[in-house]
Amino acid sequence: MQLNLNTKILLGFAVAAGVLLLTAVASFLSIRQVAVQTRHVEHTYRVILEAEQLTSRVRDAESRVRGFLLTADTSYLQTYGTSQQEVEESFGRLERMTADNPRQAARVDSMRQLVEQKFSNMRLLLNQDRSITSSSTQTILDTGRQTMRAIFALFEGIKTSELKLLAERNRQQTLYETIAPITIIVSATIAILITLWLFQKISKEIAANEKLQQELAAINQATSQRIQIIENLANQVVQGDYKVKIKDKEKDSLGNLATSLNRMTQTLDDTFGALQNRNRELDQFAYVTSHDLKAPCAG
Repeated sequence: MQLNLNTKILLGFAVAAGVLLLTAVASFLSIRQVAVQTRHVEHTYRVILEAEQLTSRVRDAESRVRGFLLTADTSYLQTYGTSQQEVEESFGRLERMTADNPRQAARVDSMRQLVEQKFSNMRLLLNQDRSITSSSTQTILDTGRQTMRAIFALFEGIKTSELKLLAERNRQQTLYETIAPITIIVSATIAILITLWLFQKISKEIAANEKLQQELAAINQATSQRIQIIENLANQVVQGDYKVKIKDKEKDSLGNLATSLNRMTQTLDDTFGALQNRNRELDQFAYVTSHDLKAPCAG
């Protein structure tokens, strides 16, 4: 099916607009993925930082209890209660941040249980005789150290898991950061190529139309001239000139008409020529007859 120029222009612009729309959508999705991966990376850093701060607060609380037991200085206990509250708040934040990761959530839950044991251990120390050398106190301290090592082991597990996630998220972030500009460049290039192709096609169509219009104008002018010649011939025939001829050898309707008119004028010329000859013969016959009729009378 042959499409006209307007349809081709509309179709071409529709394709170009579609490509640009796809470019915009692809760019939006790529940029959104970059933003998502960036948030994931930030989330991983926050989890690691929160776990480190939590472990640091537990260790700080332990150090304050040890300092109190060694020196009997109550200033060590001034911030002990605050540290316990901060640890609880830190666990709340850590649990919310790891809620979407069952393995990490399980580690955080285990870590909470160990920290509770650690604080229970520290409360026992505070309630014991303040002599650090007593056997019961030493047993509690040994238990506390084991609990603290278990807490650090869980922290390392949380940190290692988050670092693996961080590596994967960094890889995905780098991938999307690479894909986004490539997608934009490729899509924009395709849109430009389609636009250039469309421009070329439209230019060719316009040039062809202009050429066709020029050819039609030339044909119209030539046709008008030929019609004028035929009209002049008709006027000359009306005036009695039957010898006029049209020099038109084109193989078209006007050419056929010119040939027919030439035959007609030739026929008219021959007919009127024959009539003139016949009239002259009749005039001669009438003259002779009249002369012969007058001659006896004269005699």
